[in-house]
Amino acid sequence: IPLLESQINFWIHSGSPETGFCGNSLPLSFTRVSIEDLTPVCDTARLRCQPTNTTVVPYGVEKHVFECVVDFRVDPYKTLINNTTCCAVTFAFGHCCRNGAITTGASSQDFTTYGTLNLCELDGACNSSPVFSNPPIFYTCCNQPYRFNHGLIDTSDQDSVVFELAPPLQTVTKPNTFGSKFSYKYPVTPYCKQPGTINCQPDPNAAIPEGFFFNPMNGDMVYTPTDCSETAIMAILATEYRKIGGTWKKVGSTRRDMQVQVLNCTQNIIPSFSGVFDTCVEEGDTLILEIQTSDSLVGQQTRGDSLSMDWNGGIKGASFSVGNGKHPTAVFRWVVPAGSSRHYPYVFSVHAKDNNCPMYSESYRGVRVWVGHCDELLAQEEHELPAWHLSPNPVRPGGHSHLSVPTNEHILLRDRSGRTVHTGMARSGEIPIPPGIQPGVYTLELSYRGKHGFQTLLIGD
Repeated sequence: IPLLESQINFWIHSGSPETGFCGNSLPLSFTRVSIEDLTPVCDTARLRCQPTNTTVVPYGVEKHVFECVVDFRVDPYKTLINNTTCCAVTFAFGHCCRNGAITTGASSQDFTTYGTLNLCELDGACNSSPVFSNPPIFYTCCNQPYRFNHGLIDTSDQDSVVFELAPPLQTVTKPNTFGSKFSYKYPVTPYCKQPGTINCQPDPNAAIPEGFFFNPMNGDMVYTPTDCSETAIMAILATEYRKIGGTWKKVGSTRRDMQVQVLNCTQNIIPSFSGVFDTCVEEGDTLILEIQTSDSLVGQQTRGDSLSMDWNGGIKGASFSVGNGKHPTAVFRWVVPAGSSRHYPYVFSVHAKDNNCPMYSESYRGVRVWVGHCDELLAQEEHELPAWHLSPNPVRPGGHSHLSVPTNEHILLRDRSGRTVHTGMARSGEIPIPPGIQPGVYTLELSYRGKHGFQTLLIGD
């Protein structure tokens, strides 16, 4: 379906949806600088979107790049910023309308996405927003594992980034509506042992992954689609934090809105990975990881597809060498520099695709590398009380904080007097904060296999 300039709008707003809008809004004039066909077809197949920006059937996806320069030092944009009361700005893109073939809700509704920047917290420092280096997987195979990592990297500033599932939007403040059983936290029909259930406990490591798994620390998404005619939407909010003056400050956020169509791939199997995907090293160590690929036979196949492999370059100074063979093994090598120890991981992602024609299949997988504090992580692997921290911290009432590991544990929240003000359970590491709780200093207690750990949680206004 063509993307017509008459159907799209670009705006800049004072404030943000998270903190509230606090000033002017101005339209922006963007220039379309490129169009790229992203349809996952093999090298010998004809590109689907030819000519560009036209209607094609049954499938086709394009990437349109728009550019605009905004200088907050000059009119009219300097009127958007008040350095004492209105610090954030929001860049928004809107379009009429979403695909009419969406089956989980929001069919033909408006589309909006945005990114934010907090200029006051930066206090003159530079900030480059994280980059989603991996294009979405737009098509996936029914009854086969969907494994995707967004490949979000921030090699410029090395800020800490936390992911969360977010409502897809019609406007910057109005979410899209879902069908009866779907929501932004359960946007698809995954495999669950109980038929008809979509919100079962996720198990991404099962032979047939169960439930809808989302990792807030690196953005991994895993599920096994079971509705072979489903076209679904989902949205990701990536929030960027930086330690400024010894305190973690939110400096920006970036959204990604995705549509995923389920296809009946009766003659192809999606590639898979094996290897170590979470590890810890100390400064000065040389880290070497081997990541293997594999591809299974299906239907009338007598030999597996040939696979290619690459990575997103998410860790500066590291190398990634891909070996030969139909199912190659890659070697990641990093000499860990002095001064790189920190409490949140370095991340990169790997990508494999097969040579099936006319449409290839592909998978992504995130890898996390902690530097320093390895004794704490080793204790976790030995099933002792896990080392864990919270991000974001502070957090607002009604928001969410995330554990540094995607566990499902009982939690208690106590005030300064020791009174329990909230009990619940972390779900894949996500901790919901009660909307009516008073701002202040709290103690979050995590129960884990009969042991207890504590962490100070700041709740702001």
